[in-house]
Amino acid sequence: MDEALRLNGLEIANGIEIIKGEFLPHHVLVLRAGGRYESSLEVTEDVLELIHGGRQRAGLLANKANVLLDLGRIDEAGVALAEGWQIGRYDAPEIFAVALARIGEPDRARAALAAASLGPTNHGDFALAYQELGELDAAFEMLFAGIEEHDRSVLDKMRLGYWSEDVLADPRFDELMRLLESKETPTAAFREARVVAPERNRL
Repeated sequence: MDEALRLNGLEIANGIEIIKGEFLPHHVLVLRAGGRYESSLEVTEDVLELIHGGRQRAGLLANKANVLLDLGRIDEAGVALAEGWQIGRYDAPEIFAVALARIGEPDRARAALAAASLGPTNHGDFALAYQELGELDAAFEMLFAGIEEHDRSVLDKMRLGYWSEDVLADPRFDELMRLLESKETPTAAFREARVVAPERNRL
């Protein structure tokens, strides 16, 4: 994780504005996964100045809510969640399900998942939400399906290590790892995803 943070910092140092809007949303996730919550919030605010709408802004606000929850700043998290929900509730309601569950609204989290459309790029979001809701069977179903479909969101979540002890201790997790390693395309991405953080960083 330290190496990931270092490489991310080097890319930011290049200062290329066009790249910033595409790169920094991922960087805030890496910072959070490394436990650098305040830094993640600072970068998030910078990116929100560049991205004024759409799913990407909604995702940033959902992540901001989760970071604020990590810090115990529940009221602020609620504000970020509400703003993000107004933007993304129709196009990507699943990205808010984790924060909704964490903030004490599991019924709204389940409703968000029920309203969402499962596609080739969001199995990871569904899996994390089901994990947060304690529905591990559904979480593993999403993970296995995402790997079979080469869903990048699953690979990204695996790299960042957002998994509970219950998930890591489940025999299906080892099976999941074997499935990852059996895939040949894209080989590099799947191999990188094999490195899973030993401790949970909650979304």
